Amino acid sequence: MFTRTWQVYLPVATAAVALRAIPEVLAGEYPVGFDTLATYPYLIQSFPNWTLNAAMAWGPLFFGLVWGIHHVTGMSIMLLLKMLGPTLYSIFALSFALFLRKYLGWGNRETLVGSLILIFQPVTLRLSWDLFRNEMGLSLVFLSLVVFRSGSRLRNYYLACLSMLVVLTHQLSTIILFSAIGGILIFEKRARSSFLALLPSVVLFLTTTIWLGSGLAESSWFDPTSSQRVLTFQSSPSLLTNVFSQDFRFSGGTAIDVLAYVSALFLYCFIPLLFWALKGVFHEPALTTSTVALLIGSFSVILLPTASIPLYWRWEIMLVIPFAIYSAHGMRIFALQFPKRSQVLKIFFLLYIVLGTGYASGLFSYMYGSAVNSYMPGTMVQSSVKIDRVDQIAPCISWLNHFAPTRSLLVTDERFYALAMMIARPDIKIALQPGGSYQSTFFERIRMSNQSPIFVIDDSVITTADVSLVHVEGGIVVLEYLH
Repeated sequence: MFTRTWQVYLPVATAAVALRAIPEVLAGEYPVGFDTLATYPYLIQSFPNWTLNAAMAWGPLFFGLVWGIHHVTGMSIMLLLKMLGPTLYSIFALSFALFLRKYLGWGNRETLVGSLILIFQPVTLRLSWDLFRNEMGLSLVFLSLVVFRSGSRLRNYYLACLSMLVVLTHQLSTIILFSAIGGILIFEKRARSSFLALLPSVVLFLTTTIWLGSGLAESSWFDPTSSQRVLTFQSSPSLLTNVFSQDFRFSGGTAIDVLAYVSALFLYCFIPLLFWALKGVFHEPALTTSTVALLIGSFSVILLPTASIPLYWRWEIMLVIPFAIYSAHGMRIFALQFPKRSQVLKIFFLLYIVLGTGYASGLFSYMYGSAVNSYMPGTMVQSSVKIDRVDQIAPCISWLNHFAPTRSLLVTDERFYALAMMIARPDIKIALQPGGSYQSTFFERIRMSNQSPIFVIDDSVITTADVSLVHVEGGIVVLEYLH
């Protein structure tokens, strides 16, 4: 039995930072993750030149902090991102442990078990893989709820500040905060005096949501500096999404396809937790309403694929938070009901540790399948392109700088976006192909709107009569589109 709270927080922080450091060490020079290579470097580098649209769309707090550290220390952005992976995961785990201990009032033992269940889940590791803003926002959500429950005389002041920081970090995390506090306000009358403290963050969030939903942020969605350098046919953010036209996974698909993808992701993510989570479900105002909000965000796409809540898969991933809490509670109930079967709990707990370690290290994983890998990498030791090919992207773009005619057009998907924006000559425009493989319709639309020389960067040769291979660097190729 632990007698001091530091004996809970220290192992939680140590386990989180050590586990999350494993893929970073194995990956070598560059950070693991999709967004960490595909978008973050350029967004961080260009932060001082962001427009108001960009700040409303992306949430400036994370990028501003990282840019500030980069500017003051001179540390490379890639190294910063590698260090941020384990650091943010540790902060996330600690804030979750603090929530269990201070908000839910759990004992030290239950807090440690619940925190370790969260840390070693593959789906939680995926959240930390590259969704840094989401992770940071959720950490602030846990701290906001702890402050909300505290008896401090400055509680409302702290709550106002923290809730504003959540809004400035991530929109989905903000919804989780508001849904949780909404539950408290509904079920606990004595807490309603804190509503005014939330008013500034509510106003800012609604303004941001209306701004994005109206399409005003379209120009900043992939070009935060308004340089008009990026040509894209991807829709701007909206309040509701038609996945058949706005999600490349379901282009030309049916409602059955949507059901299959959403269900497969849910089962792969939560099969290890389902038994314990169902056994341990309990009512607590903030937990109940935030869980309901997450379930609605996750599965509304099945009922209304043409007008669903955007980014359903991110809502699904965040379900790991209430499921981890319910699972820890379910294990406690099982231990009380069957005190002589403690070996069962030890086996399951060991299984969680093995699953998380195997996924983080790339030694083994069950996260494979076309439906699942659209959202979850097979293991953590991956980037937007294969780790051993990252070094070959910059030389390809540099070659293009020397040999491409003036005002050429570089076609790239999101995997190469950041490096293309950072390295390519300013006169070379970037045509951004959303989603995965290049589509012939995308090239047709470009050709109709642009007569400049067109080049393509990819990690595989496109086998059509319309392209010609002009440069190769290991596994990365540059092709010229013939029109």
